[in-house]
Amino acid sequence: MKNDIFPLFISIKGKDLLKEEENFIKKERPAGLILFKKNIESQNQIIDLNKKIKNLISPTPLISVDCEGGEVNRLSHLGEQTLWPSPEELSYFSPEKIFSISKQMGTYLKNLGFDINFAPVIDLPIVSSNLLKTRVFSSSPLVVIEKASVFMKALLEAGIVPCLKHFPGHGGVEQDSHKVLPKDFRTLKELSIQLDLFEKLFKKHLCAVMTAHIEFPHIEKTPASFSKKILTQILKTKQKFKGLVFSDDIDMKALEAFSPGEAFFLAIRAGCDIVLTCQKEQSPYEIIEYLKKHPKKRKLLENKFKITEEKVLNLRKKQNLPL
Repeated sequence: MKNDIFPLFISIKGKDLLKEEENFIKKERPAGLILFKKNIESQNQIIDLNKKIKNLISPTPLISVDCEGGEVNRLSHLGEQTLWPSPEELSYFSPEKIFSISKQMGTYLKNLGFDINFAPVIDLPIVSSNLLKTRVFSSSPLVVIEKASVFMKALLEAGIVPCLKHFPGHGGVEQDSHKVLPKDFRTLKELSIQLDLFEKLFKKHLCAVMTAHIEFPHIEKTPASFSKKILTQILKTKQKFKGLVFSDDIDMKALEAFSPGEAFFLAIRAGCDIVLTCQKEQSPYEIIEYLKKHPKKRKLLENKFKITEEKVLNLRKKQNLPL
């Protein structure tokens, strides 16, 4: 059975679509793409690329980017107008100034043809972490709620969907999940402040949520991105989150024990609505092949695929995005 929207975000190799990438998008109909600095040369080039992508299929793919401000900003090389402050720097500004800067960011992204910004990071750092550093507003939940809320509101007013990350929290580990699978030994009770922060923000603003590739052994002995307890029981059932749940990039070394197909299956089964594959060119093809070789597993996911389609279409309607 072919779905109108396949629950996958893919990356591309360069600054224009290769023929094989075009063919994959037309045939497999991924929900969207994520672009990186390597894909972005100039304003005109990225406008043309995003239009080209969106003209390939209908519903048009959602196009996303990581634009947190500061060190994580895939557009920082386009000029001074794209050198937005880091969340840490924003935290010292008034709500009015944060809104103005974030609205300018959102408008810029929208004019380039983007739909989703994988920001803000709302992890509460309780240990020193090279991964988070200036990427977070504060270690205080009250400060994060105030500053992140303004940031999200500004993006939404500009027509960009924000994405909270990394659920259920990346602040309790020193290791970088790009390199290893960290383990966070906090209990559910000890995570309550972080979980409450996610819930308050997603109940206040339309947004998506991205998972953390971290294992929480006292909750479930599997990466959070594969945990039914964390994603389905806590996020979707207990907290009643109705938006899109994205996995973090399954090509990260945190998940190197799993093939792309296995990671895709486990993430969707656990409660992710869309899986990201960002680094390995063959991962999208391996996922499709895995599902062909395991039709029973694909059948187990069919209902989840339909739910993702409905969520994507609802998001488009709410944000007046083209179908």
